[in-house]
Amino acid sequence: MVTEGNISSILQDAEELQPLIKATGQISKLTKILSDILQPPLFAHTAISHIDRDTLVLHTTNSATASKLHQLKSYLLKNIQKHSNDILKIKIKVVPDREPQNRSMPEPKAIFEGKNAFDEISAKISNGPLKLVIDRMRKNLKS
Repeated sequence: MVTEGNISSILQDAEELQPLIKATGQISKLTKILSDILQPPLFAHTAISHIDRDTLVLHTTNSATASKLHQLKSYLLKNIQKHSNDILKIKIKVVPDREPQNRSMPEPKAIFEGKNAFDEISAKISNGPLKLVIDRMRKNLKS
């Protein structure tokens, strides 16, 4: 069945989508409340994952942010309950950011470069048990 009209009115009229529309609206409202309560650096690492019955589930990207959110949990809950009586608990989960960092990483250097590495190490260390072991390993590499 083809229904005419704009997409908003079609979505609003679809009964099977009403729970989803309600949840989306509630999450939107709670996101705005959180953005007003939390400082921008803290809010930048916090996102609402979902609402599980009476529990607001927050995801954060690291344990430092999670720790700070745990400290603020009662304050957050009190402020959220001013706008939404449905939320009775807050649960915080650390979910590391899966996106690659824009850090330029140096190319890894080879740790072991064979006999030359042992020659360099042997030349730099003084006589003792370690030098004896290094020299023994150098001899084994020559064979």
